[in-house]
Amino acid sequence: MSSKKTRFVITILALFICTGAMSQSTKHLFLPHYDEKKIHYGFHLSVNHSSFRAVHSDWFLENDTIAYLRGNGQSGFGLGFIFNFRLFEYGDFRFLPTVAFYNRSIEYGVKGVDDKVDALFQSSYVNLPFLFKYKAKRRSNARVYMVGGMNFGFQVGSKKKKNSDDQLLVKSYDVSLEYGVGMDMYQEYFKFAPELRFSLGLTNLLEPTDNIYSRPLDKLTSYTVTLYLMFE
Repeated sequence: MSSKKTRFVITILALFICTGAMSQSTKHLFLPHYDEKKIHYGFHLSVNHSSFRAVHSDWFLENDTIAYLRGNGQSGFGLGFIFNFRLFEYGDFRFLPTVAFYNRSIEYGVKGVDDKVDALFQSSYVNLPFLFKYKAKRRSNARVYMVGGMNFGFQVGSKKKKNSDDQLLVKSYDVSLEYGVGMDMYQEYFKFAPELRFSLGLTNLLEPTDNIYSRPLDKLTSYTVTLYLMFE
């Protein structure tokens, strides 16, 4: 894990600890019957740190043109809605349609050249995550939970060149495995939840083309860490 991503995760964990302590500081029980609702709604805001995971091709191993290549993570943000369906006392099904903005890049190091070359991707996605939420027992005005499921993402607003000789091309859709943890904190009029979620791309995003950007790569997948702020 990169140092930037490590700091990102540590900051989020500190936020969980502080907000959890604050939610336990009052003896008054807020929204005691909230989780008994069959369906409830909300919205969320998010910040993400996203990158590519690259697998080298045979061409990279057999040629000495490219010294190295690596995916660099950068920050983005998103917003969306929450549709929560109660299944049983400790389990919910959740659908969270989201518009998210990602910044990812692949850094190429050319042998004999001091300068590096970046293939930068700034993209907007419509994400459709379907998640199962398993909740622990409520303690005062807080409870921790775990989530897991699948996300189907579709890039929007892109103008991608086909058969280009001067750029790296990637697919306009992605399927990913998602899992994470969060903490429900019950307020007087609403429920607030910070949630840390990891997304592992399952789709090979690389569209092979016969150029210097594509030849060193055999596979390209996404990896994202996201902090969600849920309001329900």
